[in-house]
Amino acid sequence: MNLREELLRVYEDARSNRSSEENETTDRAAAELFDAGTADRAKAVGDVAPVFSLPSATGETVTLSDLLEDGPVVLSFYRGSWCPYCNLELRALQANIM
Repeated sequence: MNLREELLRVYEDARSNRSSEENETTDRAAAELFDAGTADRAKAVGDVAPVFSLPSATGETVTLSDLLEDGPVVLSFYRGSWCPYCNLELRALQANIM
């Protein structure tokens, strides 16, 4: 199963375990983001990322420019172990990088 299929499975499982009211709220929030053009403003493959510095998992400051000195950079926004979508993405990245 590829990542897209796994994400769809998790999405469908989540919808089947929520009430219709919860699904309506989620659908409404997603529609608001879509209507606001949020996805249109997101970075795409090949776009140049802005210069930034962030704390690493060990508390050290990491800059994009320093990381790029070692080669290409993959940036993933991992919200936490509670997020099934984030965990699927992380496993897919690990399987393709390591």
